[in-house]
Amino acid sequence: MYIILTYIQCLSIVGNRQGWGTERTKTFLKSAEIVNFPLDLFIPSCAAEMPFVHKAAFFTVTPIFYVLVDVVLVENFVKHAWPRLADALAACLVGLIRVKYVFGAEEAREGMRAEDEAAGARGRLRHELRGLESGRTGRFLGGVVQAWYLASPVEAEEAIDATFGSGNALAKRTMRWAGNRASMRAKRRKGVTESGVTDVSADVGEPNAPLTDAPLTFAQKCTKHFFEDMRLMYVATTSALLKTLRCTPVGDRDLSKFWMGSAWFGATESVLSADPAQTCWEGEHAKLVPYFVVMLVLYGLGYPLATLLVLNDCKNPERRKGWHPKVYGRLYRRFEPQYYWWEVVYLVRRLCLVSFRTLMNDRRAEVYAARTMQGWQALCFVVTLCAALLAQFYAHPFKLEHMDLLDATLLCCLFLVVWLSMAFEVALKDTPEVPVLEFLVFMVVGVSVLASAYALILDAYHSHLKSGRQPPRWIVWVVFTCTPPPVLKGLGLSALGDSTFSLRADIRALAKRD
Repeated sequence: MYIILTYIQCLSIVGNRQGWGTERTKTFLKSAEIVNFPLDLFIPSCAAEMPFVHKAAFFTVTPIFYVLVDVVLVENFVKHAWPRLADALAACLVGLIRVKYVFGAEEAREGMRAEDEAAGARGRLRHELRGLESGRTGRFLGGVVQAWYLASPVEAEEAIDATFGSGNALAKRTMRWAGNRASMRAKRRKGVTESGVTDVSADVGEPNAPLTDAPLTFAQKCTKHFFEDMRLMYVATTSALLKTLRCTPVGDRDLSKFWMGSAWFGATESVLSADPAQTCWEGEHAKLVPYFVVMLVLYGLGYPLATLLVLNDCKNPERRKGWHPKVYGRLYRRFEPQYYWWEVVYLVRRLCLVSFRTLMNDRRAEVYAARTMQGWQALCFVVTLCAALLAQFYAHPFKLEHMDLLDATLLCCLFLVVWLSMAFEVALKDTPEVPVLEFLVFMVVGVSVLASAYALILDAYHSHLKSGRQPPRWIVWVVFTCTPPPVLKGLGLSALGDSTFSLRADIRALAKRD
């Protein structure tokens, strides 16, 4: 998911540059900016318009706000409140089922077959399920009502399988979840009352967790969430700070000074590109510029450097013990040991793209008509993406092959979107070329969606194998039936050799039999 979110962030950067696209492509690519976590969502827009420099000052503290929300609210809810809510829901469901069978036992015997009456509670359950099968409930509420008629997880499973087969997945999952949750809760309570010692491993979800594994301190939690959250907020924060320094000259028609001209340093009259009502280097802007420069250094350059220092410390296997992987594990665990620093490559890639998108954005009509800025901007995008592709093809930094495949595919899609945007700039309006280019843009985006979905399925397959669980049949079918053998070999899924093809044949036979 992090690879996919990074791709969507980069797509929103390269896809929203000026001078190309139709209304449909612009609307679609503009919507992709939601994954940049736009920090002005919390700024009230119904009041008087706030100057951009004040918004930017607010942006600099918003990441800290997100970190505190994660540490104080989200983490405590997931760790403490949600397990209690789940236990209460399971207890209510089991209690309702018991009440139903206590008060409805006599009614259930009416019209019951002899073999069902002789089977006791299981026979009564079969009798009730036949009533459901005959149409006493609608399809929408079928699973909920069927769960109401369950006697117990063990007792009801045979009757449900015999009556509904595989079509009653919701009722079976509800039954097993409620019964298992209630059973685990009862075991935990029994263990506490008998031994007088609380099993802390039950709270963290690890049955065999050592008691010496102490929880993270508040400072460690803040550090953990800061490094994790800033990976997704990096683009929005850096872009907002860069916009506070991007000025457009007023009255200057010299096209040779389209970038890094005198307007940037206050030599000529200029206005803030993001807020033309604000004069650069005067008033509020002059007061806040030193603060913005410091924050840009801390966020734009300081965060990648801090990440590099942390990862350089993590390259020693002895450091990856105790609390250390809990705090910094998501920065390096997905990569090969020799490419422990690859997270910094992700940050530098986004820093380059967002810098070119923000700084090379001259709004003067002469520059726009000459297309000088758009050409340099597209060239910088192409060079950045080519460098990223070459690095990806050379290193293959991820531990799992399908992650390398996904990253390379999405980088190719970004490269194609940039090339299509350059073609849009020279295409004439209201000509057949425009709808063709529009179709190609959406086709490239569609390919990236399919590649992302396929990678998520492969990720789910590996997660099931890693945890020792049997993957669902549809995932196995997609992986081994819809994937060509060369791709399977490249993904490292054909280690069994020729037996892979027999496995695919077995899967097809199972599908036909079902």
